[in-house]
Amino acid sequence: MTALEEFCKTLRQLSGIAEQLACIEDEKATATAEKQHNLIDPLLRREQPLVLSLRGLEKQRIEQAAALGWEGLTFRQILDIAKPEQKEVLSPLFAELHEKTNRLMQTRETSDRMIRTRLRELEFVTAQLAKKSDGKAPVSFHDRYV
Repeated sequence: MTALEEFCKTLRQLSGIAEQLACIEDEKATATAEKQHNLIDPLLRREQPLVLSLRGLEKQRIEQAAALGWEGLTFRQILDIAKPEQKEVLSPLFAELHEKTNRLMQTRETSDRMIRTRLRELEFVTAQLAKKSDGKAPVSFHDRYV
């Protein structure tokens, strides 16, 4: 396999993992919105190896880009200097990866927002229960840990 083919393979794998992570983020947001908190931990366990794979593939992509003479270049810069036949292969891969990473960022923001909302609700309920039992409000989770 040529260096360019290896680079393309890595881009496809990155896109696939970004898509899988976006699906998990969607599931976390749904579980949180539906107050099915018992589903969050298994989702986090599915997410962890994907994040590690993503990091490894990104490192590999950087090394492969350097080997092709594209060290430190953005995708746009690579397309600007690539040969026409390389552009033909790389352009759709870059577009797909861009789309998948944007979706991942959006779903992650939604998931995080839902989780923060549920934490605030939990803090409120906990504070109400604590006030009823001893008259003092507990230190909030957010203030202590976030």
